[in-house]
Amino acid sequence: MTVILKNRAVLSILILAAGISLLGSLVAHAYSGAVNWCAWMDGALQNLGTEMIGALVAFILVEVFLGTQREKKSQQQNQLNAISRLRAGKSVEERQAIINEMIAANLLFGADLARIDLSDLKLQWANLSNVNLEKANLSGTDLWNATMSGAVLESCDLSNAKLDNVNLSNSNLKDANLQKSTLAGANLKTVDLRGASLREAELDRAEFNQETLLPDTEILELDRGSNPVYNKTWMPEIDMNRYTNPNHKDYYS
Repeated sequence: MTVILKNRAVLSILILAAGISLLGSLVAHAYSGAVNWCAWMDGALQNLGTEMIGALVAFILVEVFLGTQREKKSQQQNQLNAISRLRAGKSVEERQAIINEMIAANLLFGADLARIDLSDLKLQWANLSNVNLEKANLSGTDLWNATMSGAVLESCDLSNAKLDNVNLSNSNLKDANLQKSTLAGANLKTVDLRGASLREAELDRAEFNQETLLPDTEILELDRGSNPVYNKTWMPEIDMNRYTNPNHKDYYS
């Protein structure tokens, strides 16, 4: 009701329309001859009530939709402003304060943070789903238990990052630097690791599936649907130490 009263112009139009409808009904009955005013009033009020309820419901639905759109636009603008401040941050402390504000206001989801410096920040439990972090610097960043599903991390520097229990499912880590990072218990299902460096990375309890692309995975051809066919993907029998341990006899760098 508060929403309706705020828009007095629309409310006035609804009242005017109801008045015109009522007057039109009255004139029509007057010209038809004998009028049973009680019956007319009863029918008119019923029709008026039905029309008003329908109009109010339609108005409320439109206001809710427009309100949602305004809120979404405001959220997007707040996100852009915060990202601009983050890029201009000159110290770890300043950037950490801005990141904390963004986490509290849920402004990180789907953000464009390409090429940004987030090194040595604390982002535990942060929601970074669908975030674009291409070529960003996250070296030494603490991302413990963060959600990064669907994130773009291509050519991202994640060296020495803490990625324990992080959900990286469906993310793009192609050509990423994961050297000396900890990925214990991380979800790496359906992740693209082609060209990524896992030198001395910890993968204890990390989860993979047969859609996980490995650092040495290559495209062999395209099928009839133009989908890539790969030479290899993760399998249970694959020894992941060959990607992390430089002393492994089949070490891949």
